[in-house]
Amino acid sequence: MNHILTLFEVENANRKIDRFTFEHASNKLTAIAVASDAEVTTAVAEFFKEDSSVTKIELCGGISSAFPAKLRQQVPAIKNTPIGSVAFGFESLDSVMAYKQAYVDGEDLSQAFIYIMPGINSLRIDKIYGQTRTAIIAVPDARSLQGAAQQLYREKVHLIELYGWISNEDIASVIMHTGKGHIPVGYVGYTSVM
Repeated sequence: MNHILTLFEVENANRKIDRFTFEHASNKLTAIAVASDAEVTTAVAEFFKEDSSVTKIELCGGISSAFPAKLRQQVPAIKNTPIGSVAFGFESLDSVMAYKQAYVDGEDLSQAFIYIMPGINSLRIDKIYGQTRTAIIAVPDARSLQGAAQQLYREKVHLIELYGWISNEDIASVIMHTGKGHIPVGYVGYTSVM
């Protein structure tokens, strides 16, 4: 089984309750919301005690890119598990800076985390965390991903992050269908396991 564990940071999250699992055939994705970077290590360690089938870990763009190294040091159970972090391309830098400033200023925001999982039936869960409306979306393929991106663009979502089984073509399609940087689009990148 391929099992991806993703963690995303949102205000007022409860890591014990705010968990979402998508499963289809031999693919499983578990998403856990945490309230701060400080909870990431605890959330991963707790989850690995419950379920050690995780084959990859993906961290949202709100969690420091320096965190994977810290996480690997503090949670020995994940020693050989690849860890990826969401990053934003050059076309998204201005819009991601605007998003960050709006968050600091206390503005109401919306964000979407899209999980690509081959074969799954599309679904969407919307939750409010503090000042941020968060859409958690699962799609089965590139065509559904494109449709979800276009819908989010019409909704004027402020930020999109891509997780799961994504390709370079998927990333390019979402960037093209969301204003070529008008909405920041982040995606998971991996470094090798040491």
